[in-house]
Amino acid sequence: MKDFRDGRRADPMMAPMAAGLSDADIEDIAASRVHEHLIPGHGAIDFPAVLGAVRDSGYKGWITVELYPYLDDPDAAGREAMAFLSPHLPT
Repeated sequence: MKDFRDGRRADPMMAPMAAGLSDADIEDIAASRVHEHLIPGHGAIDFPAVLGAVRDSGYKGWITVELYPYLDDPDAAGREAMAFLSPHLPT
């Protein structure tokens, strides 16, 4: 999953690993690599590539977004994340 998280395309080893996954947690991260759980689209991860690799792996489980730093307005953070990610999510 590190390749997915870091925005690198899947290699031949990723697809077999996807079959054993039941869920995946994602978040964005700053280009500085400071681990702050940013809303997708606010950081450096190439989500079209990451989610394309997830789709291409055949993964069919849950994908959840870690947004716990947004306690002031988690609903808005969730809506923003969903709006950004929806066009790229596997169907």
